[in-house]
Amino acid sequence: MGLSGDIWQGKQAQFLKLIDVAATYPTNAQGLYSGSSYSNWDWDQDGMNNDWETAHGLNPNSAIGVNGADGDLDHDGMSNSAELLAGTDPNNAADILSIDEVVLNSTQLSVTWSSKPNVNYQLLYRNSLLDGNESWKSYGPLRTALDSDTTVTGTAGAGDTNRYFRVRVQP
Repeated sequence: MGLSGDIWQGKQAQFLKLIDVAATYPTNAQGLYSGSSYSNWDWDQDGMNNDWETAHGLNPNSAIGVNGADGDLDHDGMSNSAELLAGTDPNNAADILSIDEVVLNSTQLSVTWSSKPNVNYQLLYRNSLLDGNESWKSYGPLRTALDSDTTVTGTAGAGDTNRYFRVRVQP
């Protein structure tokens, strides 16, 4: 298909956009694009894009050991793939996702954690760590961080004295 006419006449531009609707883009178990022959997103197919791996001193051609998704370059207990998802630095052991403070008084409970702006977090809780039948439950809605700290405040109930919390990053 060719373009015809003077594209500048009437100050309008003509363009043609081609979309390959038959192309498939492979994803890993987490649903992230990887291993595509159409791009260089993730040469080693470990779920971490090449640009991020290179920027953080990882080898984008190796999915094993410290360079892989399960590696922990800074030995902070967070895997490289968890650091990517959380927006933390895999070279800085002090840059981790952690709950900084839990405050409980007679009527209110507040939980504060270090966050990264524009990252989605879900605060979860359990009443027991020993009860294998109890699952983690959401404590309030999903939150998108606006600052370096996020605090969730809620009403404290009688059973809140034995509550355990964790924060999960949601893509």
